[in-house]
Amino acid sequence: MPHQSDLHSLTRRKLLAAAGAVAVAGFAPHAGTGVAQTNRGVTWEELAPGGALPIPRWDHMLAVDESGQRLLLFGGRDGNGAALNDTWLFDLESMTWTQLTVAGPDARFGVAAASDPNRNSAVLFGGQVGDVFYNDVWSFSFDSATWTQLHAGDGAAPGARYGLGGVVDDANRFIVSHGFTFAGRFDDTWSFDLNVQVWTDVTPVETIRPLNRCLHEQVWDATNGVMILYAGCSSGFGPCPQGDTWAFSPDAGNWVELTPSSGPEARSNPA
Repeated sequence: MPHQSDLHSLTRRKLLAAAGAVAVAGFAPHAGTGVAQTNRGVTWEELAPGGALPIPRWDHMLAVDESGQRLLLFGGRDGNGAALNDTWLFDLESMTWTQLTVAGPDARFGVAAASDPNRNSAVLFGGQVGDVFYNDVWSFSFDSATWTQLHAGDGAAPGARYGLGGVVDDANRFIVSHGFTFAGRFDDTWSFDLNVQVWTDVTPVETIRPLNRCLHEQVWDATNGVMILYAGCSSGFGPCPQGDTWAFSPDAGNWVELTPSSGPEARSNPA
């Protein structure tokens, strides 16, 4: 399943892709030959893109453009675990994948990524390949179909890491939290101002925050102005997998636990 994607900007449908397959979820999918299953009014329909296809993969980056009609796919791991660095776009109208021959981030997997509707772009941070971890920031423009490095990871910046989440909030900040290296798991939170391209450590000074972890999910809740963090793996510090739910307010600078009395089973790598 997708590792990271902030899909709140979609207006009519949500695009999802994994292992080379594509599906559409929505309340009124277009007519097609796929078999749809319905639950509470929501239907799934498997699509059959024509032409060239990305190879099957996992632990990759996914993001959608402002219109919700194009899906960006970058990197991840192939079936043997080797890191990839290819960039693809899926167009919902033409039902085709197109591989872009553009310079971009080095091969990697497990990045933090989010759609940036304000710039019709997508933002990427971090990731891993072999024993190398990254902490650079890249932006992909859906308008020009090009990658641009926004920050090299030097100076004040989060430490290099893998397996974390990221969101773009309503104030044009790319927020990442937690993650993993071979030295252990993190519990810090950082905010990258996309206007001035500067990192700020926004980790609350108090101890009330999600336990150290990786392989969790983060999404932006625009209605309440908070970032939601869910599940993951806290090996060395606590349960693996986790099943808790938290909200981080960038304006208040604090975490609040939202875990209900019942919900999905604990898991790592949710979507």
